[in-house]
Amino acid sequence: MARSAQADRSAGLLRPSGTTFVDKHHRRRLPPAARYFVWFLVLGLVVMLVQFAIHTYQTAPRDARVYTERELRLTVLKPNERVLHMVSVFRRSPLDYYRATRGVLVLTDQRMVYLGLVPRDFVASPDAPPAFEQREFGIDTLVTVRPGRTFFYIARAVQVAAPQGGVDLGVPVDSWAAAEALRRTLERQHKGIFAEGARRGALRGALADAQRLAEIDRRRERHHVVQRNETLFSIARKYETTPEAIQQMNGLPTPRIKAGQRLTVRAKS
Repeated sequence: MARSAQADRSAGLLRPSGTTFVDKHHRRRLPPAARYFVWFLVLGLVVMLVQFAIHTYQTAPRDARVYTERELRLTVLKPNERVLHMVSVFRRSPLDYYRATRGVLVLTDQRMVYLGLVPRDFVASPDAPPAFEQREFGIDTLVTVRPGRTFFYIARAVQVAAPQGGVDLGVPVDSWAAAEALRRTLERQHKGIFAEGARRGALRGALADAQRLAEIDRRRERHHVVQRNETLFSIARKYETTPEAIQQMNGLPTPRIKAGQRLTVRAKS
């Protein structure tokens, strides 16, 4: 009997006195109801993720570049507008962050345009016409494009800043070179605007100086030395005045004048 108890104790079936025998596997098991609840919870979560992936795939714009380029050519660009750069971009709304609006950022010789294809609604018909988001920016020194980050600071982006409100646009890796080319071209246009502004400023200054000198000359007293065969009438027409005014300014009793006579033809004002 002692030998059997010792063998059972060595086999782990008995515990020293004062302890309670508890099976480890039995201690870790959950009640059947709890286990079924966990399994159903995991299954429901998997189904939700699958449905979300399917809906995202169905509602995400597939050929966004094709659609946006067609919309750009048909309705956005003006007849004589020339495209300088076109970059594929995407934008994520805070209310619908995981479904990006994909489109293009276009720099033309007249302006900069962002055109994005908005994802379809979950309940929308597949045959519904596409909806677009459009933003337009003028080519001036107040509109700038800077490199940045988006999508949890993972993806590269361009940050368009403008007085009327900017926008952050993500840029795919294969389109980053095009985005840099667009930014450099915009900077060159800004330098051209600055140079044109300086040129026009200098021209305005020169015109202002000419007007000031003309005003000074207009206020200055003018004289004329009478030549042979000249009359008060011919002299008045030359200086855009009247014979009576010349006669009055010089105190002439009669309109008769003679060669070599010095006449005041414009009084000082």
